[in-house]
Amino acid sequence: MINRNRHRIQLVCSSVALLLCATIYADEISAQEWDELSDEQQALLAPLEETWSEIPAPRRERLARGSQRWNSLTPEQQQAAKQRMERWRDLSPEQRARVQEQFRRFQSMTPEQRRRVRNARERFRKLPPEQRRAMRERFESMTPDERAAFRAQRSERREKLRNMSPDERQKARQEWQKRRQDRLNQRPNRAPDAN
Repeated sequence: MINRNRHRIQLVCSSVALLLCATIYADEISAQEWDELSDEQQALLAPLEETWSEIPAPRRERLARGSQRWNSLTPEQQQAAKQRMERWRDLSPEQRARVQEQFRRFQSMTPEQRRRVRNARERFRKLPPEQRRAMRERFESMTPDERAAFRAQRSERREKLRNMSPDERQKARQEWQKRRQDRLNQRPNRAPDAN
């Protein structure tokens, strides 16, 4: 279930990224008539041919840009996009709303905050599967207050690290990792970290 939700979130993020990429070309393509579309675009948008002229211009522009972007993808990228779309379709309305809210929060972040989120995601992705699972379970079992305290503690630690020398920073990280490992080892029914 957790893996499925993670895949769904990745699907949504990737789909949103695909849509955002399509908007880059917004000024290049105006609301086109059906005959002005390329053969590849017409083939992709064939189900809309009969009603194309009735579609509002902004939507036609988005469809034309999206089809142009789609046609520029490799077959592997198209397959991955189809899978992401299928996973998005399988999400419940509540799950979609949660993912959309997460995306809005991400978009409202500063570039530095976004960079930190991307780096944290990459570090998490590189962890062994059993450690990722244990971390997900731990976070999901927290109450909202516990999550807020966890985030506050993490921010405080980050600020302390910024103010340390490189040697102090390395030593502090080692101490925190040891304390974290000790706490995990003391928890019942929890697999210890693979650090």
